[in-house]
Amino acid sequence: MKKKMAPIIALLLVVAIAAPLLSSTPALAADTGWTNATNNTAQDGDGFEVNPTYAYLNGAPGAAANLNGSDHSHRYWGYDFSGIPAGSDIDGIAVRLDWWLNSATAYNYIGVRLSWDGGYNWTSEKLYTGEPTSDPEGTVIIGGAADDWGHGWMLSELSNANFRVLVRCHSEATPAREFYFDWIAVNVTYTTHEMCNLTVNSNGCCPITVGTMGSVNANESDTFEVVCGTNVTLVADDSDPCCVFDYWSGDASGTNPTVQVTMDGNKTVTGTCHWLTYNLTVESDGCCPITVEFDSTYEGVEAGESETFEDIPCGTNVTLTANNSTCCQFDSWNVTGQFPVFGKIAVDGGENIIEVTMDSNYTAVAYCNLICGSIGNTIFYDNNNSGTQDPGEGGIQGVTVQLYKDDGNGVFNIEATDELIDETTTDQDGKYEFPDLPPFCDQGYWVLVVESTLPAGVTLTTGFNPIGPICVAEGQSYDTADFGYLGPTPPVGGEAYPINKLAILAPWIALAAAVAVGIAILARRRRAQS
Repeated sequence: MKKKMAPIIALLLVVAIAAPLLSSTPALAADTGWTNATNNTAQDGDGFEVNPTYAYLNGAPGAAANLNGSDHSHRYWGYDFSGIPAGSDIDGIAVRLDWWLNSATAYNYIGVRLSWDGGYNWTSEKLYTGEPTSDPEGTVIIGGAADDWGHGWMLSELSNANFRVLVRCHSEATPAREFYFDWIAVNVTYTTHEMCNLTVNSNGCCPITVGTMGSVNANESDTFEVVCGTNVTLVADDSDPCCVFDYWSGDASGTNPTVQVTMDGNKTVTGTCHWLTYNLTVESDGCCPITVEFDSTYEGVEAGESETFEDIPCGTNVTLTANNSTCCQFDSWNVTGQFPVFGKIAVDGGENIIEVTMDSNYTAVAYCNLICGSIGNTIFYDNNNSGTQDPGEGGIQGVTVQLYKDDGNGVFNIEATDELIDETTTDQDGKYEFPDLPPFCDQGYWVLVVESTLPAGVTLTTGFNPIGPICVAEGQSYDTADFGYLGPTPPVGGEAYPINKLAILAPWIALAAAVAVGIAILARRRRAQS
């Protein structure tokens, strides 16, 4: 039994070893056969001026002709090589000329060149100097199955857009001989290979270059036919500073943007990349609110506040505006990050406006100064006539106070050109304030108490009404514009005038004392008489 099994086992081993070899497709040589042109144009001189299209086909309807023109040349193209399989090696190119001369006298020849880029570059010229003399024509083969004409051809260079044949006629006869061409055909010899499919996916922001075959755009996918057994280099383009390559997956691995794939079968490879994001902290140091613009989307940071905007896509341009006002003046920006910018930056016409390109985390601080001042303070009952508000002396509520701008002469004149600019009333504590006043020292302000709004019978104890002109410098608060009043009637709910009250009662107290003394004297006399 063992002896019978041995040949079978050996046969199975042979089949097993040979099976992969038999299943693979070997490289095969083939050719396109003679292929016709479908387009033409004159190159030098007037080219083949008689029926140039007759050279497209073999035989009828006739022949193209170059009459009496030495070194005239003509281009032919539009050869159909679409049957050559992708991935084939181009081994050689042959050009067939079926042609004749009207006479063989003198020295005559034909030159042929080929172009691979639409006629911008050409191979070296190949010459044929034999001279068929009359119809029937002679057939000339220039080039051959293993002749690449000194150029390493790619299949794409045989397309209608790229491949050209240039035929030149040279004659040293006088007049020049007539050249006739019945057929100008091309045969391409190539070697086919077994092809494998390579599918490349870009997952993210980076395009991927696929060997010499092309590329895949960011977030796209494409499949390429590749000769089986070859190595293909994939390069994830992470040259954009905002795009970072992460890793390869599928039939490739690693974190290097360049990877090599061996095409021993169909392969699928994915390159993953991601966009960077950054944070922007915006701070208002002072009185100005800040407008934050992200590509026409607006946010805001209140005066004296700070806010962080997270996950802003790399490369985003953010415009920051520190908003000035009458009383708030922008001073400077301090921007810190990968490319810090200090000081005053003018963008789009304003020092208070800057543009930050998000290529790192940034902190932007706007410094602003409060430039307005204020005038105020208290209208009060000056109970002791001291000219200042002492403990226990309350304020007068509901009094109207007016603010005027002096006209420059330093004299208050309500009926002239001093301008009333604001008006307010005192609160329950007798206090008033005129805030947000621009600096005004050249002329000054006047503060006037409207006396008709005071309690009846009060008199001013603190000097003058109005007070002025008052200089308000940048950011200054003038808080000593006080007005004290002495009056006969105490305010409701308290002893308002203790000294004045004593002065009023003094005569009555003296009278009462005198009466008391008189009564005492009379009483003493009566006791003495009794």
